[in-house]
Amino acid sequence: MAEKEASQVATDAGYTVVARRYRPKSFSELVGQENVSQALATAIRTGRIGHAYLFTGARGVGKTSTARIFAKALNAGTGPTADPDLDSDIARAIDAGEDMDVLEIDGASNRGIEEIRQLRANVNVRPSRSRFKIYIIDEVHMLTTQAFNALLKTLEEPPEHVKFIFCTTDPEKIPITVLSRCQRFDFPPVKKDAIQDRLRYICQQEGFQADDEALALIARRAAGSMRDSQSLLEQILSFSEGKITVESVQELLGTADDSSLWEMVERFIAHDAVSVLQAVEASVGQGVEPGQFAEQLLGYLRDLMTRSVGAPADLLRHVHSITPEQLSDQASRWGMQSLIAAMQILDESLVRMRHSMHGRTLLEMTLVQIAQLHRLEDLFSLSSSVPAVAANPGATPPVAPKPAPQATSPIEQKKNVEAVVTPAPSTAVSSGAGAVAAASPPIAAVEVDVKPVAAVTAQSSSMSSSLGSSSVPNSNHESHVESSRPTATSPAPVADGAGNAGVPGGRQTPAPAGVAVAEAPAHVAVAVAAPVATSSPPAVLAVDSKNAKEVWGATVDRLQGLLADFATLSVDAMWVDNEHLGVCFEKRSQHAIEHLQRTDRKSIVERELQNVLGRPTRVQFQAVPDRTVSPSEARPANDPNSLMQRNQRMRQVAEHPMVKALVDTLGGELVRIDPPSAPRSHLDRKG
Repeated sequence: MAEKEASQVATDAGYTVVARRYRPKSFSELVGQENVSQALATAIRTGRIGHAYLFTGARGVGKTSTARIFAKALNAGTGPTADPDLDSDIARAIDAGEDMDVLEIDGASNRGIEEIRQLRANVNVRPSRSRFKIYIIDEVHMLTTQAFNALLKTLEEPPEHVKFIFCTTDPEKIPITVLSRCQRFDFPPVKKDAIQDRLRYICQQEGFQADDEALALIARRAAGSMRDSQSLLEQILSFSEGKITVESVQELLGTADDSSLWEMVERFIAHDAVSVLQAVEASVGQGVEPGQFAEQLLGYLRDLMTRSVGAPADLLRHVHSITPEQLSDQASRWGMQSLIAAMQILDESLVRMRHSMHGRTLLEMTLVQIAQLHRLEDLFSLSSSVPAVAANPGATPPVAPKPAPQATSPIEQKKNVEAVVTPAPSTAVSSGAGAVAAASPPIAAVEVDVKPVAAVTAQSSSMSSSLGSSSVPNSNHESHVESSRPTATSPAPVADGAGNAGVPGGRQTPAPAGVAVAEAPAHVAVAVAAPVATSSPPAVLAVDSKNAKEVWGATVDRLQGLLADFATLSVDAMWVDNEHLGVCFEKRSQHAIEHLQRTDRKSIVERELQNVLGRPTRVQFQAVPDRTVSPSEARPANDPNSLMQRNQRMRQVAEHPMVKALVDTLGGELVRIDPPSAPRSHLDRKG
């Protein structure tokens, strides 16, 4: 019926946009919401009609159209029916939004309590010519809390002739008291194939020819919204002359074709940063928007990932002109590690691009960074071979081949991987009441360090001589794992309490001869536990109410950095049961509990507790009332080692604006807070 009236509406009342002319007017014309239309039609046929309905879903999926169709079905001249007469006066008035008994209210502009009071005053008035007076409130979540409260009583027990239909895109903002009084229907996004079929039908009615790939591109861009797809089609119909092609759609929407994305990934595989920048220049020159290109590339990489894990072709969502076999081949040549790393980098850059005025620069920086992801697969293979080297120190792991020389700029950095394989010695941990011996498992650590190009030659020569010798002096270099932002990474490192990767303490240990050195991206650390036959398991301590503090003290001594600082603020420890150790903090140390309760930090504490006891044990942190310190135990208020001073110092440092800014900018966290060093005297400076 809507299609038959399309030309008449366009000539009689001026031009009407496609989305309104082809709006569904019956349950049979509703596209993509078959479950909802069937449920409402069945309710009408069986007489199970509620007094309040809530339609939820994204924009453009048919919520308001369904509300109008439902209103026509309820107010049909012959009584409620699922197939009303669309040519009747009531149906035409409802379609035009002019019916006196079907009131459409915009919740965004009529959101106050005064409007709801007026509505309550009018609900008792009988409908003028129909069976029901129906209130359709669109964007109902925009009503104020007072308006919702004023509507509750009427909504719960409305007059027999009143029906409410609420439509919203954000049901989470609606009070639960309102939700419980409504029958809720969730409208899912319309499937791409259904949108494409509807667009093809509209093109036929409008006298246009359209390529299937062009309509598929519009349907993908609509992201499940039928109204958005019809609005895009409206633009393209005005832009085209009788035929809609892929090229015209891409030119109007500012998108790139699949072949451009394929070629971009080929440049990534070849590590050709220069051609990457040239491709961006060409795409932008053709009208491709940088943000849209980044989103398309992320979707392409998503399909590439599905093929790399062996998923069937029907899971592809973004690529159509490239065969699944070609995608599988490209994914295998690039490698899963590089692919996942590129997706993470691209996703993070998309967030930044949405809030930046320099979208193209950010896009170029991101693509160049992806093109420089060298040898992640080789690094993964190298880390996998480390346990074998630890078990057989005389063996030499395979050396990853170096990539072909690339043209680099003067400021480009070269990445080096230094492989360190050492069995960690048994560590004796002591507390105030006694000592508890524990053996740490041997750790094989692969640490990545970033060196400027100017230092590469000197480092290579020194590393060659070091690897050729039987021992290497320990260095104070600490790995920077705690303050790493999500980047292109290999398997996650195993970190100690201070966030240092590798052996306890974060120190490098002597490297045996023959350990491979390969190139890899910066800020990557891998730690692999390698069993050694000579290590003996730690002794299992019995659960004793008298040794709880001793066990906790031994655990605290094994922690490092900020974890140890916060753990030392505890005031008591006790056994809850055989598998749980309770640790008490004063209420003024609540920030310490919040710091230690985080999952990753708590797992570190429990791991060290297991090393002390020799068996898995859970730890529970709880707050107790602040204790009163006796005068004999009290320290001076200005004593830097007092509990109050340490507590206050940690809180001040953690909440300092500059520290917060650094943590947010670098994506890291506090590892250690050192007390301020005493200033040197004037005589010391002169000496």
